[in-house]
Amino acid sequence: MYYRSTSAALILSIGILLSATRPAAPASPADEAIEDAITLLKRRWGQTEDKEEQKRILEAISSLAGLLQKSKVGPGTGTKKSVDLAKLTGLAISSRFGGHVVYNARTGELTFTYDFKDRGQLRDFDLGKSKPVLKGGLALEGGDVATHVVKFKTFSLSATVYVKQMRGSLVRTTEGTAISVGGALPDTVYFDIKGESSLSVIIPGAERSGDVPIQLTIQEDRQAFQYGPTSKLSKKVKEPRAGQIELLGGDLGFRYSKLVISGKPDEAWVAEFFNK
Repeated sequence: MYYRSTSAALILSIGILLSATRPAAPASPADEAIEDAITLLKRRWGQTEDKEEQKRILEAISSLAGLLQKSKVGPGTGTKKSVDLAKLTGLAISSRFGGHVVYNARTGELTFTYDFKDRGQLRDFDLGKSKPVLKGGLALEGGDVATHVVKFKTFSLSATVYVKQMRGSLVRTTEGTAISVGGALPDTVYFDIKGESSLSVIIPGAERSGDVPIQLTIQEDRQAFQYGPTSKLSKKVKEPRAGQIELLGGDLGFRYSKLVISGKPDEAWVAEFFNK
């Protein structure tokens, strides 16, 4: 279901990205006509209060953005063609996601920002059977999993997590990195990387509950995790292993806010996703 706040976020992100994205090759007459139609639809969206009309208009914008994207990528040939994100317009990229997203052509990184103030941002996550509540952030109950849609080669994630008690899994990747908290008290962060020895650190008492800043970084030769302002674990690795990011609810529930994910997407995933 579309809400006006969701729609406003999408329209705002489209405008920001169109102004921020470096122009590619000159637009064809057909592309210019599509962009004009999208501009008109955005204007009409702002003039109506009817939620059903807003929904229809946004569906039309999404369809037109898909046509614009295909003209940049090229026609399908039965196999997934490689996609150069630098050649796509900001609109062609942002229309595929629910969060605010910016592509940096210099670094090849996509940066996603989530405040979780509207459910439209959940479009970027596979929730499975989880039914998170958006109240002060993304509130996951014990056992819940929210998997981000993008498959990364490398990335850096930062967020603020509200912790009731340090029990259960916190963040995982589909390529074998896992952050969990617990221990007998509980007071310990465990950092597990597939094929590597496990790391752990005992957290100071004042940082074991409440709003805790976290940061997970997976680069080509090193992985690192920081819990709170001082507790950091780092490990040199033989090869980069990122994949998709999973946010978890642990045993008793965690709430995620101020989530920022910035990283290089996997080329095969990009081709698959943007050729749909």
